Amino acid sequence: MPRKKTIPEKQPKSKTKVDPPGRVATKDPAAARFPVVGLGASAGGLEALKSFFSNVSKESGMAYVVVVHMTRSQPSMMAELLQRVAPIPVSTARDDQAIQPDRAYVIPPNKEIAVFHGGIQLLDIVDKGVTLPIDLFLRSLALDRGTDAAAVILSGTGTDGTSGLKEIKANEGLVLVQSEESAGYDGMPKSAIDTGMADLVLPPDEMPAKLVHYFTHRNTEMGRASITTTTTTTKHQKNWLNKVFAIMRTQVGHDFSNYKANTLLRRISRRMGLNQIDSHEHYVRYLRETPGEVEALFRELLIGVTSFFRDPESYDVLKTGILPDLIGNMKKDAIFRAWIPGCSTGEEVYSMAMLLREHLDKNPKRINLQLFGTDIDDHAIDKAREGRFPGSIAVDVSPERLKRFFTREGDYYHIRKEIRDCVVFSVQDVIKDPPFSHLNLLCCRNLLIYLNAAAQKKLLPLFHYTLRTGGVLVLGSSETIGGFSNLFATLDKKWKIFKRVEVPEALRRQVAFPIGIPKNGAVGKSITTMPAEPRIDIGRATREALLDQFSPTAILIDGKANILHVHGRTGKYLETTTGPPTQNLLDMAREGLRIELSSAVRTARSSGQPVMRTSVGVQTNGDIQMIDLHVSPLEAPKALAGRLLVMFKDIEAHSVESPPDQTDRADSREMHDRIALLERELQITRESHQTTIEELESSNEELKSTNEEMQSANEELQSTNEEL
Repeated sequence: MPRKKTIPEKQPKSKTKVDPPGRVATKDPAAARFPVVGLGASAGGLEALKSFFSNVSKESGMAYVVVVHMTRSQPSMMAELLQRVAPIPVSTARDDQAIQPDRAYVIPPNKEIAVFHGGIQLLDIVDKGVTLPIDLFLRSLALDRGTDAAAVILSGTGTDGTSGLKEIKANEGLVLVQSEESAGYDGMPKSAIDTGMADLVLPPDEMPAKLVHYFTHRNTEMGRASITTTTTTTKHQKNWLNKVFAIMRTQVGHDFSNYKANTLLRRISRRMGLNQIDSHEHYVRYLRETPGEVEALFRELLIGVTSFFRDPESYDVLKTGILPDLIGNMKKDAIFRAWIPGCSTGEEVYSMAMLLREHLDKNPKRINLQLFGTDIDDHAIDKAREGRFPGSIAVDVSPERLKRFFTREGDYYHIRKEIRDCVVFSVQDVIKDPPFSHLNLLCCRNLLIYLNAAAQKKLLPLFHYTLRTGGVLVLGSSETIGGFSNLFATLDKKWKIFKRVEVPEALRRQVAFPIGIPKNGAVGKSITTMPAEPRIDIGRATREALLDQFSPTAILIDGKANILHVHGRTGKYLETTTGPPTQNLLDMAREGLRIELSSAVRTARSSGQPVMRTSVGVQTNGDIQMIDLHVSPLEAPKALAGRLLVMFKDIEAHSVESPPDQTDRADSREMHDRIALLERELQITRESHQTTIEELESSNEELKSTNEEMQSANEELQSTNEEL
């Protein structure tokens, strides 16, 4: 029998074998891929980098690129210093150099660095006032390597790296951040941790082992099976996925069964790798035993891909081709309503608000602006409400917009009041919670791509219903309206901008209106009709009419006089102050009311008894409105215990003329009332003065203590400066 031809035994031992020094490796994108780790550091970063590289394995199969803030005019010895502790070759990066595994590359002075098709690209610094080399590199790394990218944020001041790590996470890479207590300067680590996107927060010496374990787990047979890109899931996968869905719905109150299975599998696999778990069944058990992991998985599944003016060309299309007609047809004093579901930390909402404000400023008609930003992630909504963003947004926001719509606060930008006041943020699940309606604009970009076909078929008719006649729907560039072309007309094919089409009622699609599912698991029946005239609850409508007609204006406040809830119209009693926005009732009280209100709140809070002030004069639009003021501490229901209810009741002015023989008596009564009022104001002034003295003494003590701490810190900084 003829023998088979044998293959020579001389073969390379490893696919990731390092080329000898001086040999240029190929940059072919089709070549075998390996992880690339981008390390960003600034002040105090040298010690962190030494700690990291002294623990790097000789054959980790990963490449490392170090990006630090350097003095432009001075040569750097960073590569030589790291080579003393690193077991792998460390060199200064060269332009167009191919990245190889088990090597480290350091950014040279007076350059910025990017990655393209596996090769290093050195770029001249373009001085625009803000230089963020770490953000630039991490963004390019995320686009070039995707899931093979990792970001490591180490000690440093400022916020460089914060925007870049978001791109790494959006492309399903890995994010590690140095723990604040181990960092010489915690500015960069703290900013990175505040994004909520850090996979692991560790000291630098523990990071290399975590990186090796994560990428090794991902490349195992089980890891590859978890992130399969097939269009269907196996019976086994559905079984354990349903268990994960059940656990998450019970603990966080959200159902992820409408999300695409492939995305869920990839991101669950990431969490398994980070927790060193190799079995789906073991991970389900780990979820049940570790409530914190359920919350971490929830955050993992809600990675927010957002930035200011993302896809700038789409905003230009809206500004020049869509908004002129959309706003031009509106009547004077109308309200332009826009809804941005899946808004994450609010950048897209504020971007849209700025764009609309710029357009409305040029419009001769006065149009009011109201935007709603919603997301399933309460952590992201809290960040959006704060309106505080790192200095790295200067890359995406023009200097003109930064100057007009933001105030600079150290390393951060804070959104101005004129934009913040027209935006409402809310936690909402677009699938199960009721939508906003009567909208002029609905911007739902890059949300549908994460949902399965059933969820998309449910949402698109709902979006049609929420828009006004002629309203505009904006989707992501990778999204489509599918089989609902009868509901929307295309305005811009590239940027997926559509206009609502009027459809006869007989031809309308059935709309499944979400009604919300409480966290306790009670599920209501869905409403699937679109009635021409909704049914009215007569009893409820009557109660609401009575409340509108006869109940006084009331405000619920906490112990510090911050407004928690408002009932009725408050314009006659409160006004918005200049400066940063405030929710404090005392700061917003009109002239004539502030002293009485402050005294009543303080008395009610200290005594625990209701307080009433009668015949209080409040200046409103050049006139004086007499009111009765009531402040009542609440003990029931239990949810409102410790709060105060403030009520304003107008006193009707009577203009009936008195008989001649009663004029003197009326004048005498008026004088007596005036004297009593002045005496009461004097007493209130004395009480306020005494309280102010006590608060001033307390503040002086705190300032003295703070001054001592500052002196101690100054001495430490001086000592550190001498050592440096």
